[in-house]
Amino acid sequence: TEHYCNKISKKNYCGKRAAFWGHVTFNMLPMILALKEAGADLLVGACNVDSTNDAIAAYLDSQGVLVYAWSGMSQHEYQENLKLAREFDADYVSDMGGELTTSYIDREKPLLGALEATTSGLHLLREHDLPFPVFDWNSIPLKDKLENRFHVGDGVWPAFSQVTGLGVFGRRVLVIGFGPVGKGIAERARKLGAMVNVADIDPVRLISNASSGKLGFALAKAAVKAGHNVTLIAANTDLRVPKGVKVIDVVTSGQMYKVVNAEFKDCGCLIMAAAVSDYRPATSTQHKIKKDQSEMILKLKPTQDILKSVAKSKKASQIVVGFALEDRMLLKNAEKKLKAKNLDMIVANEPTAIGADTSTIHIKTKDGDWQAFENVTKDASARQIIRCVGQLIG
Repeated sequence: TEHYCNKISKKNYCGKRAAFWGHVTFNMLPMILALKEAGADLLVGACNVDSTNDAIAAYLDSQGVLVYAWSGMSQHEYQENLKLAREFDADYVSDMGGELTTSYIDREKPLLGALEATTSGLHLLREHDLPFPVFDWNSIPLKDKLENRFHVGDGVWPAFSQVTGLGVFGRRVLVIGFGPVGKGIAERARKLGAMVNVADIDPVRLISNASSGKLGFALAKAAVKAGHNVTLIAANTDLRVPKGVKVIDVVTSGQMYKVVNAEFKDCGCLIMAAAVSDYRPATSTQHKIKKDQSEMILKLKPTQDILKSVAKSKKASQIVVGFALEDRMLLKNAEKKLKAKNLDMIVANEPTAIGADTSTIHIKTKDGDWQAFENVTKDASARQIIRCVGQLIG
């Protein structure tokens, strides 16, 4: 940032007009002041009604920057600010959310260029025929792989605790959207002790759960090392695929249902380690649902039971292994699932295993006794499970 600001402040931007629509916080201050020093006429507006630091807004105003941002503005005030920003007659726009950029589409003199820094903004802009170029800042590796995936998550929960006075340990957290930002926020919440779910109701929001997928990938790795041909059906994870494993990526529970049933036809054993959501939205929309002041009720309906469907139709030579994650009566509920779903083996563990590097697992075959493996790593758990599967195969 220091290098950028020093370089920009020495440019001559006199007569250039730029509008910035983003979070008015300390992070944007060096960039705006450097452009102001270079002679540009600047407008700064808040892209979110609750993301303005009033001290930063006041300081920018004192430096001659036109500011349309304050903490706690209403939705009506936000829309009025958008109109005022449109009247600024900017040459360039830096946007977060796409709303300011789209307000300039019908201007007689088109923008010389715009920048969009969010996934939701890119979705909005793709709905329009733009008469000016837009730089996709959101997809550059530094933003997508580092800022979105990690930095946002690290910053969200301290800010949440500062504003609310609450921690997230032991709380249920619902994350709307599961791109790099959503994954980072969900992952950080899990590490802080929260029970996390993710929801999908439009193109940029998705229902998932707190599972990290680590055990599934460890099982694939262990199965390959044991000499098996392995197909890994993976959903919503950035984990590295083990060498020698064929991977099929899916996003929704419906996609996983179709792929698992198709692949199982030519498969000797299914290990259903995926923690598939039990419910999904009853309806979804083609476009992102915009925020307003009204209450939104999310109606859910049960997802298809992948494990039950596969186990019901399996051949005598095929083996199906299920998992049971239970927060009470662990072994009793797991054994009930083993019988009810016609499984050959079941692996039981508790919610404390979610996101953890070590955990205790319990394994039971249809005709065998329970075996417990205490405080073992994901890799060690995977090896024990594959060993038990090998004994069933003979």
